[in-house]
Formats: sequence, C-alpha cells, structure tokens
Amino acid sequence: MKKLIVVIATVLALGACTKAEVTYLSCSGTLLTTTTPEEPWNFSITVDTKRKTIMVDDYEPVPFDENPQSNKVGFTPSKPTNFGVSGGTLHRITGKAGIHIVGEVGGLWVINGICKPAQKLF
Repeated sequence: MKKLIVVIATVLALGACTKAEVTYLSCSGTLLTTTTPEEPWNFSITVDTKRKTIMVDDYEPVPFDENPQSNKVGFTPSKPTNFGVSGGTLHRITGKAGIHIVGEVGGLWVINGICKPAQKLF
C-alpha cells in the first residue's frame, strides 16, 4: 500500500512539474502599424521554459534570453525573419510586454501591453 501511495504521489508531482514549464499569458494593450494609427489590441503569449521559447499569438515560437540579474526577458528569432516576431521584451513581474512583428503584407507592427496569467479554456 505504501508503494502505491508513493507511485501515485510521484506521478502527480511529475505532472505538476510538466505543466509548470508552460505559462500562458493574456495580454491587452495597443497595436501600432506603419499604415494605421494606434488602436486597442488583445494578444496572447505562451512561455515555454523547458524549450526556452516565447510564442506570441500563433506566430512561430522564438528563443528567449534569461539574465538572472534582470526581471526583463528579451526574445528574438534565431535568424532574421521576413514574417513573424522580430523581437520583444517581457517583464517577469509587471507583465509589461513590448513586441515587434513583421506583418504578412510587410511593414512593422509594434505591440505594447500588460500581460497576466491565463489558462486555456479547453
């Protein structure tokens, strides 16, 4: 019986650790493009600490750099991109995010906002 309890506790603990590697953030702020004035904007960020990547909305994940001395995390693609996330920062405590995205039709999108923890709805 003790072995069964230990096995169940271990499985539950490993499951909790696995889930902790991915953090979902719900963000609201503004979008500014090269062709439109600033407007309200909602977006999501997924942080995968195991893979050391950040994904903005449904764009390709990009690697992030960690500096243990700073609460700000920077992220950029491994190589220059013609489409998708071209760079950004995320503050670990305040949730302040600043992101640059190269748009489908060209042009730069600048997204600024505040993010808070979220979870998938289904």
